[in-house]
Amino acid sequence: MTMFINRHPARRNRMRSAVISLWVTLTVFVFYGYALADCMSCISKTGSSYTELACNGDSEYEVIHKCGPPDYTEEGETVTSGQFGSEKAGKGQKLGGFSATTSQIKRFYYNCGQGRFIKILVFRDGILVDVQDGDRGTGDQKCW
Repeated sequence: MTMFINRHPARRNRMRSAVISLWVTLTVFVFYGYALADCMSCISKTGSSYTELACNGDSEYEVIHKCGPPDYTEEGETVTSGQFGSEKAGKGQKLGGFSATTSQIKRFYYNCGQGRFIKILVFRDGILVDVQDGDRGTGDQKCW
């Protein structure tokens, strides 16, 4: 009867460590990418640090305070959304209703510099809800 003897436990441990390190690295990059997906990094106008982040949930005031005034501002459309609802009021009675909300969309355009994407910040009722990439910009770098 032959017994299996693990002749290379150090190799197995190195392989396990490599797999764990790869998994941790990939996890960090994926979550880091998602975290910065809806932010714009800009050169600080407050002087508190070299860069500032304007992220979803910031107000128009906060973004201008952190990054300075935009290169261009666009008043967007008015968006109305709503939903139907129904509730039972009692014996066989149903109540129906519709509730609607209207929101104002505004876009700030920041020219981030030569060869860098122009950042388009979309605000809904004064709150940043999306950061998009536009065409390539020109001039000095001021955001990324």
